[in-house]
Amino acid sequence: MAAGRQMVRYHKVQEAETEETEELTIYLSGISSQNVVRAHYRGTCLRICSSVLLLAVAVVFVLYELQYGSLDSASARPPGSLERSWNSSLWADTPPSSWHGEKSTGSHDHKESEEHESHDDLQDPEHHSHQHDEESDVSHPTHSHDAGTYHNAAVLSDSEICSHIGREVLASHGNVVDAGIAATLCLAVIHPHSTSLGGIFSSIFYDAEQEKAFALNALPRQSFSAQYGIPHLLQGLRKLHQKHGRSSWSHLVDSSVRLAKEGFQVDKVLAAALKAEEQKVMSSVGLCNQFCESDNAVKGAGAIVRNPTLGNVLQQVATSMADSTLPSDVIQNLLKDITGTAKETFSNELSKVDLREEEPITLHFADLMLYSTPWPSAGKILTDSLQETYRAMPVLEEPHTASSIHKAYQVLLNATLATYVKNGVGPRDTNAVILSGPVSTQGPAPVGSTLLVADKNRNIFVMCLSLNSPFGSGYVSPSTGILLSDFAYDTSPPSPMFWATPSVLLGMEDPTIMMLGSTGGSSVPFSTAQVILNHLTLEKDLQESVRVPLVNLSNDSPVSWREYLNLLTREPKNAECPASALAIEVEAEHVHVAKSPGSCCFSDGL
Repeated sequence: MAAGRQMVRYHKVQEAETEETEELTIYLSGISSQNVVRAHYRGTCLRICSSVLLLAVAVVFVLYELQYGSLDSASARPPGSLERSWNSSLWADTPPSSWHGEKSTGSHDHKESEEHESHDDLQDPEHHSHQHDEESDVSHPTHSHDAGTYHNAAVLSDSEICSHIGREVLASHGNVVDAGIAATLCLAVIHPHSTSLGGIFSSIFYDAEQEKAFALNALPRQSFSAQYGIPHLLQGLRKLHQKHGRSSWSHLVDSSVRLAKEGFQVDKVLAAALKAEEQKVMSSVGLCNQFCESDNAVKGAGAIVRNPTLGNVLQQVATSMADSTLPSDVIQNLLKDITGTAKETFSNELSKVDLREEEPITLHFADLMLYSTPWPSAGKILTDSLQETYRAMPVLEEPHTASSIHKAYQVLLNATLATYVKNGVGPRDTNAVILSGPVSTQGPAPVGSTLLVADKNRNIFVMCLSLNSPFGSGYVSPSTGILLSDFAYDTSPPSPMFWATPSVLLGMEDPTIMMLGSTGGSSVPFSTAQVILNHLTLEKDLQESVRVPLVNLSNDSPVSWREYLNLLTREPKNAECPASALAIEVEAEHVHVAKSPGSCCFSDGL
């Protein structure tokens, strides 16, 4: 027997003489025993590792579920609803997820009433969402829509990031005013060519529960002439929040603080504006510090911009702006940066800022009600134009024919021209607001940016913003980081100070409601009226009503209007975002977005 091998002999004692003796030998191997122990150890380790791996996989799935909701519906979320790393300011310049201009696959089966009855509340964005992602492998043939349609709410602005920020406010139980405030503050940081904390705005809010509209013009009410425009944006936003907000004020300011401090990428819209206004930007120390490269060129799309000084002011606004008055420290710092005679004028005008909510301008026609903002914005030009248009409109038995369309547009043009003249303004005045050329401070301010927010419950918020000209005065306050406007005007009613016409149109019997806004100069009231005419009189759907161009007029059309129509193609802010018309319609608990041109703005929603 080899060494290490042991033998145990078993011997049974014979109990009786008749029993045979039994003997059993057992061999034990020490080496084999060690192998068995090792094998057992390896098996145990393998089982433990497998268990840990399975547990890790389970944890990952649970975290994913908590983060994104149902795994089955993750790829069927509405546009922009996928969570991104917070710093949305550093998002890559991706194609707009919220608008493709093409139809989604599948059809909307309204016969399945159980689907509609099972729609969750506005705060449940994951249930019954739409399919917008063209690259998704998941299809929803039983309930899908054209791009730009949402079940619960939508935000439309000229920035993808800002629309997404507004959407996130809605998803966190904020209302349409909250979403509008957060998105506006975002625009004031990342689109200084069209608005800033030193800018102005006109807004209208329709409260579906009260069945009432509220107008707010955050702009001066008396003529003044100064080197710099008086900031009204923050005071107006705070007033809106005090009257109608639901979320905390600091929560709404937080995103813009992060964008200013951590930085944001220059998008194509801002890049085009920087290029178009390169001389103005390069000649401004404050603007050039932010938007100029080291080689004396303006920054292009994708470049990172930070404004920590502005971020600090926003942080202060979030914590210490208790009412619609600027914090005293902000006022003192602004005044410290303004020198000479302009300082006294600026101080006096700033102390006069006293914003108040007003009754909107209203127009009843047929079974519809139109709300818009009163003077000093241009809402009355819009309502008067429409009133005269429908008074003079002939009966159009076949509204879809070319003849009917021509008649309708001719009536609209003549009515609008008469209204412009009655209000002391005309198409020729808009030569002053062609944004690629010199800007007069003596004409009504053009609309630089428009923001729309709506939910399925028919709550509506529309805001039009301006700095009067691209990048305003070009002066950035060193102590605050605030870009001041060059808004100044010498006029009196009925001539408007601001071309804005934010509007809400609703049926008195029909639950459908529509909101409208446009950017540009004197084209704004006319463009808004055109969308309404297309939709109501010519019976075009919402998309076509917003996108369709004007028909060619006959040779006997007024010369001034031919010049005006030519201006519509020459009035863009820049190549990426020309003068535009925007609309959102709430119908059958769905929110539909339309815009023209399609490349201009970005929608996001629930």
